Amino acid sequence: MFEKGTTVKMTKGYRGLRGEILEKTGSSYDLYVVKLENGIHLVAGPSAFVPKQGKKEEF
Repeated sequence: MFEKGTTVKMTKGYRGLRGEILEKTGSSYDLYVVKLENGIHLVAGPSAFVPKQGKKEEF
């Protein structure tokens, strides 16, 4: 489970874009609302992104 505010990098359809987890959905699945750097909000599971490791500039 990821915390609100976690910085992520997309690996699937929006590959390479950075984003931030806004909230976990009410679904029984592990789904999150993610705000991407281009302003799009989407729902994604953990297989669609990787969490930030280290400083944001290193991402």
